[in-house]
Amino acid sequence: MPANVPIVLASNGGVHSPDRLAALAVSQISDLIQIDEGSVTAEAVAARKALPLFQIAAANAIEPYIADVYLAEIANVGNNPSLKRNDPFNVDSFITSALADVMATAVGTPFDAPIQSHLAEFQSAVGNILAQTFVDAANVQRSTSLDALGR
Repeated sequence: MPANVPIVLASNGGVHSPDRLAALAVSQISDLIQIDEGSVTAEAVAARKALPLFQIAAANAIEPYIADVYLAEIANVGNNPSLKRNDPFNVDSFITSALADVMATAVGTPFDAPIQSHLAEFQSAVGNILAQTFVDAANVQRSTSLDALGR
């Protein structure tokens, strides 16, 4: 999916919980990790077993940042009475720390060495996924907050 296509997740007129958005982001991050599903090598078996653990750890790492994005956007709406739905979102301050936390979850896993051998590309891709996830979270929270204020 192109990075400029928003993924808007809302249900019952409100925002999704941070764990749902974290799971979506981790699903996209996991797609970057290629495991030969037909291989019976010890490395492939270890990688297949490690993937769900990595996914849980990465989701747990991302979830608090999504909650912080929600809170920041609530404050942004409250502090800016002229804020419009299409005004730019400010999520950049969350990306660097979230990226570092996600990268830390891969250390010691079977993915560590392959990630390190393609570090710049992997970090760029994960950073883009996090940025889009945070923009989506801010977008839904802003819309929900503005709706609640009748704006």
